[in-house]
Amino acid sequence: MKDLKNLFFILKTIKKEKKNKESEWYRFRLKNNWIGIIYCVINLTSDQASEEKEVRYVNVVMLMKDINEYMEKLGFLEIIHPDITEIDRSNYLITYSPIFRKLTVRNIIRSFLIILFIILLCVYFI
Repeated sequence: MKDLKNLFFILKTIKKEKKNKESEWYRFRLKNNWIGIIYCVINLTSDQASEEKEVRYVNVVMLMKDINEYMEKLGFLEIIHPDITEIDRSNYLITYSPIFRKLTVRNIIRSFLIILFIILLCVYFI
């Protein structure tokens, strides 16, 4: 249940931030999808893009610093996980995905089977 509570908190906070056109959400050009994944693209300068892969990665992490502070301000620090994906040498996709500790496919199927069993028992005995 805590996973769902966190997901709804993320979605509610995103909706609130997007209503304010002056919020940092728009300054960082953040976007989101319906399952609470927040994403943006970070562009490196041509000088930064010409560096080795490890140096480019460090530059991306440094550019993420302000976004990470904003995520902390929103209260997302312990309920999202950042991920960096290289698009090309100068562009990186940054995704912040909700962390689901107990909301897994296995637990969803188990809960569904328990509910189905209870319904079948009620139908059989009534």
